[in-house]
Amino acid sequence: MRWATSIAAAALLAGCGNYSTEDLEFAEALPTRETLQVRLPGPVSQGAAAQAAVACGSLGEATGWLQARAIGVGVNAGLDWILRVVDYLRTVEPTRRERNARTWGPFPDEKHPGFQSRIRLTRTFQGEEPTYHFFFESLPPGGGRWRALITGDFVGAYAARGRGNVTLHFTVIRELGLNDSASDPTADVPIDYDRTGEPRTVSLTIPAGAGGFGLIDFPYTWSSYADGRGQFDFARQDAAGNRFVWQARFTADGAGRGDITIYPASNPSASYPLSACWDAGACYTAASDLFNVAQLCGPAATCVVNWPAGCPTAFQQ
Repeated sequence: MRWATSIAAAALLAGCGNYSTEDLEFAEALPTRETLQVRLPGPVSQGAAAQAAVACGSLGEATGWLQARAIGVGVNAGLDWILRVVDYLRTVEPTRRERNARTWGPFPDEKHPGFQSRIRLTRTFQGEEPTYHFFFESLPPGGGRWRALITGDFVGAYAARGRGNVTLHFTVIRELGLNDSASDPTADVPIDYDRTGEPRTVSLTIPAGAGGFGLIDFPYTWSSYADGRGQFDFARQDAAGNRFVWQARFTADGAGRGDITIYPASNPSASYPLSACWDAGACYTAASDLFNVAQLCGPAATCVVNWPAGCPTAFQQ
């Protein structure tokens, strides 16, 4: 997101002012890092992890659950495309004010000479409920028309209790040459969030074949509760091309259960369901894998161990 950072610098050089009360109404409707963030239980220390790996017992370390953290980092990298823009927008006074609209810019993009960028935020109402429409746009050298790089709709007066959606328009970003690297997504990436009740959810979808952020195609979804419980739906692929689709549920201390479907590279139309539970130290404590596809039980033909009694009480069903 080098271009977002460079635009932020240009905007700050243009001068910071005080937000009016009405400006704050627009700002409070924008999503924050608290709103759009995958937050998995913190990893154990390196020493504790090494000790746990030795002490884990016959089923071993919950490597699949530990890999979820790296996948969460990838999802957050996608969410950061909108969050960086919003972070600096809150620090800069709008350059234009209308009754139901604010505009920031145009600003020069220092990393891409000749490009101009601007942000527009408009407001409409359904009854008394406001919806804020977000546009982050770029004007290529030589003029022409403004092109939308990021768009979004945020429903509700406060992001902390609202819902909304964002689209990262990577088709346009790549067309204009504004992508950070060759590994950025090759298709538009939709983001949705809902904080109007429990669970609070955030999702980021990588379309088929789009890649990006170190993720494979999948609708990654994060759900959280006020008591610290959560669920993370994600997918990963191993070096052999086998695809693992996870629904991971966990408690505040990190103990949890994964319901997993494996799609083998050798026969993508086939699927093998299995489930496993782990403790707060990321050690597997129970498994239900009728064909021992995950090989948690070594060469055995089947692997049903401590099931479901070895799972956290909340996840035994």
